Amino acid sequence: MATKEFGKKKIWKTLSLFALMVLTIAASVGVTWAAINANVKTSFNVRYTARNVHAIISGSYITGSGVSESLGDDLTFSGNEATGSEQKFTNEPSIVFKDYKDYAEFHYTIQNTSESNGFAVTINLTGLENSNLEISYAAAYRTSTATDAKYDCNRASLSTMYVKPQSTGQGVLDIGIKLSLLDPTKDVKNAQGECSFFLDGLAEPTDMFNIISGEFEEDPVNTVLQTISGDSTTSVTNMSAIDTLADANTTSEQLIAKANAASINSINPGVSAKGLNSEIIIEIGGFKWTPTYLSRDTEGNAILTLWLADSSELEGLKYDLDQTFDYHGRANFANWQTEISSHRADDYGISYLRCAVLNNGGSYATGNYDNYVATFEKQSSSAFALLTMESLGLTKYIVTPENVSWQQNDASDGWKKDTIWIPSYQEVGNSTVDKGYPGMWKVSGEQYKSPDYCWTRTSYTGTTGAVYILGLNPMAAYPSGVNHANAVRPAFHLNLTKLAADLAA
Repeated sequence: MATKEFGKKKIWKTLSLFALMVLTIAASVGVTWAAINANVKTSFNVRYTARNVHAIISGSYITGSGVSESLGDDLTFSGNEATGSEQKFTNEPSIVFKDYKDYAEFHYTIQNTSESNGFAVTINLTGLENSNLEISYAAAYRTSTATDAKYDCNRASLSTMYVKPQSTGQGVLDIGIKLSLLDPTKDVKNAQGECSFFLDGLAEPTDMFNIISGEFEEDPVNTVLQTISGDSTTSVTNMSAIDTLADANTTSEQLIAKANAASINSINPGVSAKGLNSEIIIEIGGFKWTPTYLSRDTEGNAILTLWLADSSELEGLKYDLDQTFDYHGRANFANWQTEISSHRADDYGISYLRCAVLNNGGSYATGNYDNYVATFEKQSSSAFALLTMESLGLTKYIVTPENVSWQQNDASDGWKKDTIWIPSYQEVGNSTVDKGYPGMWKVSGEQYKSPDYCWTRTSYTGTTGAVYILGLNPMAAYPSGVNHANAVRPAFHLNLTKLAADLAA
């Protein structure tokens, strides 16, 4: 990636859209650095391992001191590496951090030289704990005219990116890695880390949505359609089974039964594929989601309602302007409001939760009266940017609650146009009231449970300023005051009819 592109586009804002996916490949990049008073020397020792990959990799770097040069001769992989072949760049730069403005940007261009086969690329970095160094990533497909960052994040790993064959016109992937001081008043201490690049020509894309191209992938979409319909002939060109189930308002219990009966292997391998202990897991944008309901919107489209599979999927990701989800010590969960009001406190439609935490934007209440409000603009750095910002390509396939008949009565003006939302108590249910599969969705125990208490959007009857939360035990819901902080598991409606039509075309 050209150095100028990184500088001009300022893509080192932390856009944290997508969490960890399965690492299917083997490569490593050794990274070591050490602090010497105010002068911090950082060395990069880059090694690649790839299997069955036809590619040419080039690299360069630039520092805050103005140094800019190549990392050495290009690396070439011939596609014959069945068990993994390792190469490394000849130039191993040493970077000195002299003041808070210093940084190091490493740019890698990975060109797929195969006309027919793609491959997966994943980056992982460990060892930055308490080092005072911040890592940022960016990635984009390069076209003939420009390079636009589609994805960047501040996490220690980058969601798996699938490099398409050269014949598709998207066979070149540009990746950037930036190191900078986290706290300009402190030195880098005990900074030793390991950065890993993974390239795998045997990997098939499992994520329905390609975060780099901003498009859905047909093969994983077909797999999901076959799973939820229980019909191996279902595809984007044969949606009859999906249409039948959408007409019948099919619950999660019924979707799981369909998948089990057909023995389609998309059930989470970590759980039993039987009854209350099972769930279907699909991947979209680097997150894992579980289908809860298949129905129609008001325009007749088949829509699949998806619920975030686990609240810990958001660990370390950003929300609001600079807040970070923390699921280890409950130090920084999501607040319902920034300040506690009285009669407006439990109104989800004007909550800080829906507005800022979920990145829907708009106004939220900060007090008891209409003039006690604050506004929030959608942020590209949000964990939920992919699901809320039109520029990233996914929202055109999302149906909002105002166009879903079974949500219209509940959807207030405050959130009826939101692309993602927090489920209600009635949708997810409570096993102490509904035995077996609870709620309108009839979710399984495996779908219901989460490692953290999670918000619902439903006010608790009889107590002002309280709402229902989902408990740690499967299928249990409790009241919680809005002055508490809890985890979030948002949901959204995916328009399968439009998605299938666009892919089929």
